Amino acid sequence: MTTGEIRIKIKEKRNKLTLSQIEKWSKLVLKNLLTLDFIKDKTNFFIYNSIKNEVDTAYIIDYLKV
Repeated sequence: MTTGEIRIKIKEKRNKLTLSQIEKWSKLVLKNLLTLDFIKDKTNFFIYNSIKNEVDTAYIIDYLKV
């Protein structure tokens, strides 16, 4: 399987995710991120805005605003 074929398969799987699945995974990503020691004392972060059926980075952005 080529890299291009793998990308297509992953996009197909991602596009089939429900809103509740995306929310669940998004919160899990935030939870796991917050367990990393090297992130706790940092003040500047670069993060992308998610699109389509990607993990919703708004949870991370909202948390970091506080």
